Amino acid sequence: MKKIESKNEICAFNDIVINEHFEPKVSVGMLVYNGEKYLRQALESLTSQTYYNIEIIISDNASTDNTKFICEEYCRIDNRIRYTRQSDNIGLINNYKFVLQQAKGDYFMWASHDDLWSPTYINDCLNIFNCNSDCVSVFSHASVINLKSNELLHTITPTSCSSASRFFRVFTRLFEMHPNMIYGLHKIDIIKKIQFDSFDWFDIFITIQLSYYGKVLIIPNVLYLIGIDGKRTPYSITGKYFSFNAFRKNMHLFLKAKFPLYHRFFLQLFMAYISYKSEKKFNKILIDNI
Repeated sequence: MKKIESKNEICAFNDIVINEHFEPKVSVGMLVYNGEKYLRQALESLTSQTYYNIEIIISDNASTDNTKFICEEYCRIDNRIRYTRQSDNIGLINNYKFVLQQAKGDYFMWASHDDLWSPTYINDCLNIFNCNSDCVSVFSHASVINLKSNELLHTITPTSCSSASRFFRVFTRLFEMHPNMIYGLHKIDIIKKIQFDSFDWFDIFITIQLSYYGKVLIIPNVLYLIGIDGKRTPYSITGKYFSFNAFRKNMHLFLKAKFPLYHRFFLQLFMAYISYKSEKKFNKILIDNI
């Protein structure tokens, strides 16, 4: 093992750490915090991809369980893995940003430590890119799976944003809000343009921005499993209850910068309607579950 000491604890194995000519086509940024329960099967799912030319960047957000030992075990097994253990918990959004900053590939995808992917997921996404030069992001149909019971709960079937019109692409993503679409495969030069911060619906904000820059295409097959540990309930990343005020503010600034007044007025009106409606719905679920 080649170990580098810095502010964060980093490990990489075999030639990845010393071979400056290693050029992965796809970078996978895995976020993990206390993920020992399901981390192994997620890593198996990624390392078993039929498309081999990938790097897997793991950022461990100062876990207190056996996450570190599992990650080091997989570093020894697969030299495409780079593992960083943050010395302190840097928060969810900073962890998203960290793995993106470390990426070397032409394409990038975030990965959660409790999700699963079809062995052909990355290869199938790349095939879509190869046939669509104006595509910036590819996702697939996805199913939610209860990892305790192995039961498939329901399937998510987003619609492609294939219009030549930026207005219609952005409207589609406002009309169909699927936060898990951030776990698609993205062109890295585009995803690095995307602005986001720590607020509820940051993931929706990311997918809306992606649709502005190009087509967001959907593979009509279930290639991705969203893992949950028991009952699935919405949660706020900023407080006890949902607040979409920061989302609305960021959307307002984005639309103001990108669209003429007549398009901006319609999109802002619809955005306000759908966000207030969703905020009320999600907070009622949280209150009912107390």
